[in-house]
Amino acid sequence: MLIGFSVKNFRSIRDEAFLSLEASNYYKENRQSLIGSKILGLSGTNILPTAAIYGANASGKTTLLAALQQMRAAVLSLAGPDNNPIARYQPFLLDNKALSMPTVFSIEFAIPQDFDEGSDASNADSDAPLARYTYTFSYSATEGIVDEKLVGYLTRLPRTFFLRHKNEDGSTRLEGSSSFPISSTARELIGSDTLVLSFYRQAGSAKATQVARRICDWFQSGLFVMDNSTGAFEPYSAEILDGERGSDYQRAFIKNLMRHADTGISDVDVRHVKNDIPPELAGLLSEDFKRAAVTSDLRQVRFVHQGMGEQTNIPESTGTQRLFVLSGHIANALESGATLAVDEIDSSLHPDLANEIISLFLRKETNPRGAQLIFTAQNTALMDNDLMRRDEFWFTRKDEMGATELYPLSDFKVQGRESIQAGYRAGKYAGIPNVTPGFGLSAD
Repeated sequence: MLIGFSVKNFRSIRDEAFLSLEASNYYKENRQSLIGSKILGLSGTNILPTAAIYGANASGKTTLLAALQQMRAAVLSLAGPDNNPIARYQPFLLDNKALSMPTVFSIEFAIPQDFDEGSDASNADSDAPLARYTYTFSYSATEGIVDEKLVGYLTRLPRTFFLRHKNEDGSTRLEGSSSFPISSTARELIGSDTLVLSFYRQAGSAKATQVARRICDWFQSGLFVMDNSTGAFEPYSAEILDGERGSDYQRAFIKNLMRHADTGISDVDVRHVKNDIPPELAGLLSEDFKRAAVTSDLRQVRFVHQGMGEQTNIPESTGTQRLFVLSGHIANALESGATLAVDEIDSSLHPDLANEIISLFLRKETNPRGAQLIFTAQNTALMDNDLMRRDEFWFTRKDEMGATELYPLSDFKVQGRESIQAGYRAGKYAGIPNVTPGFGLSAD
C-alpha cells in the first residue's frame, strides 16, 4: 500500500509536493474505511483508502499523477534512449535556477515481508506486520542520477540497503550493505543513467537481486497509474475479458459493472474477427505485411444492449467507453489490494456513478484487501460523498511564479458536518479558477 509520495522540480512542480495517505487521528469520521494494517515503524498509524485532488485547470493535478507514473516507469526500465529517466528530464521551466537542479522522486510504501517474486501478496498472513520501504532518487540532464537510496523497516528500526551520491568532482559514491551487497563488477556496469534498483532487478548477487525484485514487484503489480492519453478504448479491460490477462473475478466484475451502471447494456464480451484488407489499400502494402495482417485476428469489444432483441450495433457513448476502460483497472486493484491512480475520474461520468466507483474503495465489503484509489476530479458533487473523510481531500494551485502547490484540506478548519463542496465553491480553500465574468469578451 502507498503511504506517501513526493516530487520536486518536475514540470509545473518546482518546490516539493508531498501527498500523504496517513490518516489523521484528529478526524473521527468513517474510521471503518481506514486500512488498519500493522506497519513496522508506524505503530498505531492507519492508512487512507482514497485521496481526492481538486484544483483549477492547469494547476498541476495531472502533473502530480504524471510524476508518479514517471517514477514507476523509471524503476521498471533499464537505461536506454526511450525509457531511462534521464531522457525524460522535465524540470520547472519558469525559473532559471530550476533548470540546473535535479528532479527528485520519493515514495514510501508497505508490503508483506514475505512478498517475493512470483508470490501472491493476497495470501500473506493478514495479522503479520508489513515491511515499510522508502525509495528516493534524483537526476538531471547534465549530471545523470545524482542520488539514490533505499531504506527499509523490516523491524521497528530502519535499515539502509544502499545509497548513492554524486560528488561535486563528478565521482559517485555507491555503498551497499550486508543485505544489499554491491560488487566491484556491478559498480563498473551501473552507469550514470541506470538506477541501482533497476539494475539489480535484472542481475547481480542473490541477496541484492531478491530485495530489488521485491521492491520492483510492488511497482509492477502494486501501483498503477491510468494513462488517459491512450484514448477511450485502451486494451486493458478488453485483454481481461479476452483471457489474455486478469482473473475470473476481474472478468465477472467488468461484466457486472457494465450491466448495473444503468447504461442499457446487458452484456459485454470480446470477439475476434478476420482482418480483411480493403482492395484499395492492398496495392499499397508489401506482401509480407499483407500475409501478416491476414493471418492475425482483430479483437473487437462487443456491447449487447437490452431491448429489440439485444442490439449490438449501437454506437457507444463516451461515458460508456470511459466506464469500460475504468472497469478493468478497478477490478484489478480491488482483487489484488493495489494502489490505483486515475486522472479525471469524473470525465464523461454522471456524478452518482463516479461516486459509486469511489465508494467501492471506501467499503470494507467491496474492498477487503485494502486497495487504494488516488484520483483527480473537477466535479465538486463528489466532495460530499458521505463515506469520505476530511483528510482525504487535497488541492492544487499555482503561485505567482506559476509553480504548483499541493496542500491538504486539513490546513483549514472544517467542521465535521460542514459541506466541503460548499466551502470549496465559496473559495474557502482556494484551488478554484479566478474567472472574470464575460471573460471571452474581455479586452484585458
